[in-house]
Amino acid sequence: MLLTLSLTILITKVLSLDEISASSDHNYTDEIFETEYFKQKLRAPRWTYSCINNVCIRKEAQDAEAVSSLDVCWLTCGTHGPVWPYPKKHRRGSDSIKFLPGNFQLLEVSAESNAVKQLVEQAFNLKRDYLKNYLGVTNQSSSYSFFWPFSSSSSSNEFESNRVQITIRVALTDEMLTLVTDESYEIRIEEEAQSAGQLQVTISGKTFFGVRHGIETLSQVIAFEKECGCFQIVRNYYAMDKPAYPYRGILIDSARNFIPLRIIKRVIDAMSYNKLNMLHLHLSDSNAFTFHSKSVPQMTQYGALSENHIYYPHEMADLVKYARIRGVKLVPELDAPSHAGNGWQFGSKYGLGKLAFYVNAYDNSWPSTCGQPPCGLLNPLNINTYDILERIYGDMLDVFDDDLFHMGGDEVNTHSWLRQPEMKKWLHARDALDLWKYFQTEALKRLKKVNQNATAILWTSKLTESEASKKYLDTNDYIIQVWDSSTSTQIQTLLNKGFSLIMSFVDTLYLDWGEGSWLGNQHVWPFHMWQKLYDAKLNVGHSRNPANLGRSSQNQVLGAEAPLWGEKVGPEELESKLWPRAAALAENLWSNPTSRGDEVYTRLNYHNHRLQQRGIPTSQLQPESCLHYNGHCHNPQDTI
Repeated sequence: MLLTLSLTILITKVLSLDEISASSDHNYTDEIFETEYFKQKLRAPRWTYSCINNVCIRKEAQDAEAVSSLDVCWLTCGTHGPVWPYPKKHRRGSDSIKFLPGNFQLLEVSAESNAVKQLVEQAFNLKRDYLKNYLGVTNQSSSYSFFWPFSSSSSSNEFESNRVQITIRVALTDEMLTLVTDESYEIRIEEEAQSAGQLQVTISGKTFFGVRHGIETLSQVIAFEKECGCFQIVRNYYAMDKPAYPYRGILIDSARNFIPLRIIKRVIDAMSYNKLNMLHLHLSDSNAFTFHSKSVPQMTQYGALSENHIYYPHEMADLVKYARIRGVKLVPELDAPSHAGNGWQFGSKYGLGKLAFYVNAYDNSWPSTCGQPPCGLLNPLNINTYDILERIYGDMLDVFDDDLFHMGGDEVNTHSWLRQPEMKKWLHARDALDLWKYFQTEALKRLKKVNQNATAILWTSKLTESEASKKYLDTNDYIIQVWDSSTSTQIQTLLNKGFSLIMSFVDTLYLDWGEGSWLGNQHVWPFHMWQKLYDAKLNVGHSRNPANLGRSSQNQVLGAEAPLWGEKVGPEELESKLWPRAAALAENLWSNPTSRGDEVYTRLNYHNHRLQQRGIPTSQLQPESCLHYNGHCHNPQDTI
């Protein structure tokens, strides 16, 4: 009786009072629920989105008004629309047309080799399958009609004959991404003059990697429209595009906390959505050795934390192929001579002598022995150390692309070598740095013996900053990865010596900062917000002025990489720490923006929404309402 009375009171607020009888002993509830008037009043409002001041705003649709979803609104809204990172040059029509996923067709692939043609078809199929899967997932939720009750306001006859036909042309036969690969592309979407609803899409580029980016751009100018149960695509669109930098990367660390392959694959997926192209895999450290070497199986027997913490060659070979289809290159790192502990302790047992010192040194002397526990420092005077390195290099380069190889090389405590009697004898009348240089020279010889064309990457260190580094580090053999601060004077010194550089500034690009030290109260570093990565400029350190870089120096700056070191990062939170901050770096490195306007936050928030739609676990940038009521979440006094 109380429920009936409560519902009656509620209904009187929806219906006029004269529609309710004065008779108190008549049950009105069932009768009123059955009235069409009540159904119309109680059903959920119809929401639509309009582009206002370059952002999409949610509002209630009128009865006869066509509904536009958030994603469809973004197709033609804003300076750059939905494309992230934004193209160098583009123009876009003001409307879109509807089509069914079955009418999204790859008409032709023109390529100079079957291998490239197959890569293009595989890359295209990823996007086509995504459309089909998205429609399937959406249809599965269509039963919740009470909460989203409106039906299609247009007949499918209006668009079921619409076609999107794609032609892709690739000029060169490149199958491997390198630092000189042409990643440019051109995309054109046009409606046939005599055939309304018939769109011709042409994507062309010098290489597969360029047209793959074009396919990604195409996928971002397509949106699902729930009102019609179909997709919409920008009617007219053109972009001529290329990246500002050839190296656009992130680092993930499986040596500190193991990252399963399924997570790495999803990281690669997300990289492809952002046109990032280099995934640096930190596979070894003093903590663990995760890559299974067929030639030296003892490395994982002693270095892996369990049989489930190993990457096998066939798994890595599959991952390389998986990444290539998505325009991503895997760059493996075997860290040495420091950060080399677990995995290297088997030498004496196998008659190879001591391969490394201080492995798992647990006493309180570790701060003076190594950069962080557990310790480990290779023995540079044991010839077997280099024999084993050579075999591991060979096994790795059999799996990964053989043109880039990261040799580590940071945080070497040369004083720890000095504590070893045999080191003291060798160092007679020499500097401790000479021993480090000796190791690096011999290690490079073994890498070159495996593959003469391999280019080594080294972290900045005392070795790279020394005056004699040019003598021991040939600019043709090494790329230097800068993990100093963005104001370091070493940057200009390295450029003056002729080195090519990858920037990983510790004060702007480190993604693991902000969690505090895993060693107690040793240090507390600030969290780097996405704005830091978007604004980071790669021009030389303290000057911050591109005019101070000559043309040759600008070419020496290959790009940047955001490291996510793994001391406090496991598979559960890795992706949310990467995204969307790494997406901000992606637009920085691709589009090279001169400034960060107010629209960037709104665009990135929408792009983050799209990443989530595509199954990528990301961190939220703002309350979810900001996505729907854009323009209400901006503080004009914010100076970040």
